[in-house]
Amino acid sequence: MDYSKRLKAKNSFDGSIVFQNKDFERITGRNKHRKNVDDADLYFSKFINLETQEFDNKYIQERACPTCDSKGNYKKIFVKNGAIHVKCCKCSMIFVNPVLKESYLLEFYKKNNSWLNVLENIYEREIDIKKYQYSLDIINSFQHKKERSVLDIGCASGLFLDVAKKNGWRPYGIEINKRAIENLNEKQIDYWNSLEEAINSKKCFDILSMWDFFEHLYNPGEMLKNMNKLLNKGGTLFMNIPNVLSLSSRILREKSGTFDGRGHINFFSESTITKLLNRFEFEVLEVETAITELKTISNYLNYDDPYAPSQNHPYFPLLTPEIIHKNKWGSRLLVYAKKE
Repeated sequence: MDYSKRLKAKNSFDGSIVFQNKDFERITGRNKHRKNVDDADLYFSKFINLETQEFDNKYIQERACPTCDSKGNYKKIFVKNGAIHVKCCKCSMIFVNPVLKESYLLEFYKKNNSWLNVLENIYEREIDIKKYQYSLDIINSFQHKKERSVLDIGCASGLFLDVAKKNGWRPYGIEINKRAIENLNEKQIDYWNSLEEAINSKKCFDILSMWDFFEHLYNPGEMLKNMNKLLNKGGTLFMNIPNVLSLSSRILREKSGTFDGRGHINFFSESTITKLLNRFEFEVLEVETAITELKTISNYLNYDDPYAPSQNHPYFPLLTPEIIHKNKWGSRLLVYAKKE
């Protein structure tokens, strides 16, 4: 697929472009999700020390840099919702440290359906199907087997797996959310509740995929080590993760939805995700960006809430999807890799 075709395809699932003159937040249910995120403060506020406005020591755990594994060699950038965001002085990785103990977040994820509601929104599904098909087309260019299997980690209700199945792939998933699991059962999609269960099944896969999942992991390196056990020779690893060097994240900084102070604890650039993948014997085949967030940027640069209902501000002529993606300033990194 040449660049112009890729750009046209990416524009077809970019909310800022598809819904330019409409209220994207309301149409896709994101406004309700943001309200639910505010309500989640009731759950997370109990972990915050009122004097420091940071997570209290009894609820946290320290960790090393997710990319280079260095310890204590970082500088504080900002605090959001109790979480200290730091930058590694050795490799420039940005991450949350310390983090809430994992058990507190797992308890929240199992019961929280706020983002699942967005994913099940009819208009969101329409653009997500295009997004999934786009990435499957790119993955197909790296795969030459007729019969292929895919394991989607953090698969939610399985929409990506639905699209993969229509493309002739055998779908499998990993999920812990109770309502999402009910949907997987209805679709008769095979799934496990953890990576360990998948490994114990002795199955191997041609593609391992992660959509908006890798940024949540307490030890992403350990996850990659285990993925090597699940991926067939010549298999493809795909991940869709926030781009910490996106234009929107650089402009908005802590006001960006990328930094939520709760579940998002790893913030990769092309450089840091490449370093991490190389450490665990993955060869990066390609990295590109998607999602311009032109509406968010336009709102903010016009002194409005970046995520407020549509203000119908004109987009800045200098900022076009072509310029953003050529410079890899999109808000999402699409990463394609294989086992070395």
